[in-house]
This record gives sequence, structure tokens and C-alpha cells, in this order.
Amino acid sequence: MPAQRFGDPIPLSRREPLLKQLAFEVDAHYGLVGAGPTQFTDDIRFGLFDWWELRTSLAPYPASLMSRFKIGSHNSALGAFVLDGGLANFDAGFRLVPQAGEPPVGLRGTFEVGAAYSRAIDSAFALYLSARWRYRLSALSNDAQNAIGADGHLTWDIMKNFSAAAGIGYSRIVAGEVRELAINFVEPGQPGLSHFLIRIDGVKQSLTLPLSVTYGLIDSFDVDVFATPRLFPQLDVLFGAGIRWRVLDWTRPD
Repeated sequence: MPAQRFGDPIPLSRREPLLKQLAFEVDAHYGLVGAGPTQFTDDIRFGLFDWWELRTSLAPYPASLMSRFKIGSHNSALGAFVLDGGLANFDAGFRLVPQAGEPPVGLRGTFEVGAAYSRAIDSAFALYLSARWRYRLSALSNDAQNAIGADGHLTWDIMKNFSAAAGIGYSRIVAGEVRELAINFVEPGQPGLSHFLIRIDGVKQSLTLPLSVTYGLIDSFDVDVFATPRLFPQLDVLFGAGIRWRVLDWTRPD
């Protein structure tokens, strides 16, 4: 592969799962068209070191704090292993004047841990695998939620600045019910949403076929368009788009 020039787009299949030291990234993805409610995710990431990254999100206040660690390199023969965990979401509310029939509010914390593996393949492909466990701790009665999710993606760089990804995702509730409006597992750096558990469905598991394309004109900005069809236990789909913006990202292919 030719040498990477400053400012050139970084092919999606060559990117490390963690940011380089002192790099900063903001991303937001919006699932707007299709089945279920609107789904929105955002991430703010900062690389303390090449192997350690901190992540938070806005709701609109800082509502999470997760730590991510990397072993190895995505562009090496063995690939990279990622471990992460922490507070994925925090929600606190109260009512000055309670009204009959209104939904309860209170103190809730959603904790999540995960493991992932990524590896560049050949000159234009990459593999990404992840598994996650998400637990909702609540001060309210009958408000528990315990969920797991796993997904795998294959990325293909059709051109240096245009990539496509396809995969499969599975998620399920292992205890309780779907309490959140939509369960959005933490997927920093990924081009779409891989899982499809929403409260109004009343179902406890989901099998999806996430698809996405990514266009990056320069190394600091990407645009994603994604579709997440759900194959089981019912057929429907969610369409959306997203952006990623980076500052001080000196990532280069090895």
C-alpha cells in the first residue's frame, strides 16, 4: 500500500479500534426511518495512550464513563484485542408534583462490559467481532434489565475513501424486560447500529443483518449511512446516518 499522506482519508479497514495517544473523536448516529422509535447514539472518545482510551456520551449532559484497553495491533498478523467496561448510561429524575398514571422516575445506572477482536485482512478487508453484557441497576422496583449482545462485521474498502461493511448481530434479554426505549450497546467507532431490542415490541431477542457504507473525504471526517434489518423474531428494518469527526488523529497504516 502506498505511504499515507497527511490529510488523506484513512481506509476503514486499516483503522485501529482505539484512537492514537491524544487523539479526540466525536461521533453521532441517528436511526430515523423504519420500525420502532427514533434511535440516537453519540460518543466522545479521547486516547490517553495508544492502548488506553476513555469514552463518554451526552444525553445532553455527560451520562457515561467507560475505559477501553487494547492489546496488540489491528494491522498485525495476530490482530488487536479490546477490553472495556464502565458506566454506559446514567439517568436521574424526580417529580416536584407527582401525578397519577405518570411513569415512575428515579435513579438508574446502566453498566456494560465487553470484549472485541479486530484484524486487517489482505489489503482492503478487515474483521471485527465483539460480545457485550449490559446490566441496569435501578433504585426503582421492577425495573431491572440484563442483556447480552454479540456481533461480527466484515469491512471492504471499495476505494480508499469509500468502504462497505456487512455483518450479523444477536442480542437478547437474559433477565427482566426491555426497560429502555431502545437498548443501544456501546459500539464506538462502528458505522451503524448492530442490535435491535426496543421496548414497544415486547420481544426478548433479536437477530439482525447490519449493513453500512462509509465515505471519508479527509482523515478527520466520515459520513456513514446504515441499514439494520431484523430477521428474527420478526421482519423489519431501521435506516439511519451518522458522522465522525476527529482531532489530532495521527493514525496511519502500519
